[in-house]
This record gives sequence, structure tokens and C-alpha cells, in this order.
Amino acid sequence: MSKLPHAPLNEVIFEIRWPLQMTDQGYMVDEGFELASGRLSILVEEDFPVNRRVKSAELPEQFFPYQVIHQYWKGEQKWPVLQLGPGIFTINYTDKVYYWEDMLNLIKKGIKWLMQAYREKVNIDFASLNYIDIIETGKYGGVDSDWSSFIAKNLNVT
Repeated sequence: MSKLPHAPLNEVIFEIRWPLQMTDQGYMVDEGFELASGRLSILVEEDFPVNRRVKSAELPEQFFPYQVIHQYWKGEQKWPVLQLGPGIFTINYTDKVYYWEDMLNLIKKGIKWLMQAYREKVNIDFASLNYIDIIETGKYGGVDSDWSSFIAKNLNVT
């Protein structure tokens, strides 16, 4: 496995989503989420021992449809990270640890863990793989006049 030297890659995010149920009060809920988040932490504990809640525990999950609530880390701020919320599961890598083969294997394991965590079948209806690149303009002499000139000059795109 090799990396491109000086690649602008900052983060890679694999994301899946599944439908939520509408309550009579108009909230979107993931009925299996509360139990699944605890079960997932047990399933991934050997590989991802650090578990963080990123949304306030004082607010119910229905206030956060399709938003990450729990993170499962390899170690203290050690990538990759698994994330779970009502109707959403992501796997995030940074450039420092990203190799496609490793991510693909973790995606397969992550989906398996997710399916085991939920008692009911999760019907995935959305999947994406996003590559976030960052170009440090200072390495290219900065932005002289405007962004369109910088892009045309340094990225060969008009």
C-alpha cells in the first residue's frame, strides 16, 4: 500500500443512513437506537475502546435525527472513529491513517457490527463515501487577488 506524496486529503467519511419513524407528535425517531448504541459499544470495545457522547444527554435522541450522538475511538483522539446517531452510521479516517484497503475492511466490519447492534433489521437507503481535500494556500504563495485566479493558476481549472 502506498500514499501519494503531498496529497491534499484531509478526511474520508463513509456514511450510511436508514429511514426513521414519524411519531404522532411529529418527531422522527429511530426506535432501536438507544439499545443499539449500548450494544455497539460492547461489540466494538476491543477495537474502539473509547466511547464519547457528543450531544447532551439531557435532550432526547428525537431532537437529533440523522446526527451523530456517539463516537467510538481507537484511543484518545486516535483515528479512525466510528459514529452513530438516530438513522446514521459513519466511519471517519484522516490522511495520516487512511489506506483504502483498511477502510474497506472496516466498512465491512462496521456494517456487520451495526446489524448485530440493532434487534430489528436496518434497511439502509443511503450510502456515501466522501473525500475531503484541503489545499494549504500558503504552500502555493497564498491568494494574491481572488480565489478564481488562485484556482486557475495552481489547480489548472477555470
